[in-house]
Amino acid sequence: MSKLEQYLQQIVPRQLVYALIPAMMGVLMLGASFLPWLKDPLAETYTAWNVPLDMSWQFRNGLCNYGLLCVVCAALAFFVAYRQWNVQKKGLTP
Repeated sequence: MSKLEQYLQQIVPRQLVYALIPAMMGVLMLGASFLPWLKDPLAETYTAWNVPLDMSWQFRNGLCNYGLLCVVCAALAFFVAYRQWNVQKKGLTP
């Protein structure tokens, strides 16, 4: 085991990592929903909320977009982090 691994294990307990990784992924997904996704040279810059999700039948509406998809995935990641946090708080191992 390297010195870096030993140092990280002293700072962050191994059980806490099971809750931190999904929480970090949720933050990244929320950030991705607001960052620019598409830069059109002749028009504007589009965020995930402006890029529609194309269904296989070419069904388009303003509600189904990549911003909503990112938020739903972030909510799922936060739910996993919350569940793992509760497991660690009760003293159970995953």
